[in-house]
Amino acid sequence: LSYSRSRVTFSDGLNGTYAEILDGSVPGRCLFLFDVRRFAYKARPLAEAARKAGVTVIFMTDEFCPWASEVSDIPLVLPGAHGPLWDGAAALTAVMDLLISNVVVEIGHSASERVDRLTQLQDQFGDFE
Repeated sequence: LSYSRSRVTFSDGLNGTYAEILDGSVPGRCLFLFDVRRFAYKARPLAEAARKAGVTVIFMTDEFCPWASEVSDIPLVLPGAHGPLWDGAAALTAVMDLLISNVVVEIGHSASERVDRLTQLQDQFGDFE
């Protein structure tokens, strides 16, 4: 998504604070959480802290997360994997791909311009040779 529009950042929480989300420095901030219940040990406290900080929370998860609607403004709950691969995220990944594709379509030409500029930067720094 960050390739298609500016002001999109990835946060992994390794700084221990999630300040890039929770510091209140950007009005109208939105947090898009993508997680499955089995691995979501940080998703709930992060979503709760974000909402408390006035950040809109969109949470895409599987059906095995019964608290998604409690911690998010927009819960996107999809069928989860059943059987031996209980924690599979194929449906979530497919829907995420469709959502990002739709954002790119909605943004239009400026998304292509941004991708071109980022490609130039990649070429300049040589990380994707």
